[in-house]
Amino acid sequence: MREGLAVNTRESGIDALRQPILWLLSGLLLGVGFVSAFSGGLLLLILGLGILVATAWRNRGRWRGWSGSLYGFGATVALMLSPYVFRPSPCIKFSDVGCYHTFTAMVFAAALLLAVAGLGLVVLELRRWRASVNSEPGAPR
Repeated sequence: MREGLAVNTRESGIDALRQPILWLLSGLLLGVGFVSAFSGGLLLLILGLGILVATAWRNRGRWRGWSGSLYGFGATVALMLSPYVFRPSPCIKFSDVGCYHTFTAMVFAAALLLAVAGLGLVVLELRRWRASVNSEPGAPR
């Protein structure tokens, strides 16, 4: 078996899913912590960062699953900000005093782009993994 594959084919059940779940969990915690940082979410942000660093340290040299964290972070932030973006702006017309709707919409757009980029990188990683498995000698076609 080649070094650095996305999934260890010798493991079964939850063992094969542990690494992607940890990457995704760290992204989710980072996203929730980012959105709610000033209302108690700072601990979630630190916990997500700790899981991210520990998972990256433990799996160095193998699958680079950080794209799952990128997707989890972007999707969580976009999902949590979507009610504020898709409803009508509570701002008074012709006055930007105290209105943060543009900032919220820009953060939502950036988070959505991060989620799409993370999902695209996950798909590319899986394609590269499948191509490396199929190119091994004796692999079923």
